[in-house]
Amino acid sequence: MAERDKAMTPAEALWAATAGGAVALERADVGRLMPGTRADLVQLKTPGYVHLAYRPGVPLVQRVWKDGTLVVG
Repeated sequence: MAERDKAMTPAEALWAATAGGAVALERADVGRLMPGTRADLVQLKTPGYVHLAYRPGVPLVQRVWKDGTLVVG
């Protein structure tokens, strides 16, 4: 929706949903993958994030990690 309604590029929409959200909430411990940050992560079945805009509503979740532990997959 960000791409369609707000004319964002796929990269801008991904940043806004991850690191950008963390910046808006003034949270340094979330929003990116690096040592010392929380690792709640979802791996999707797509060739890349660009494809997310073309498959809304399609179940794409392959694996899920919560606090660094694999819980689905």
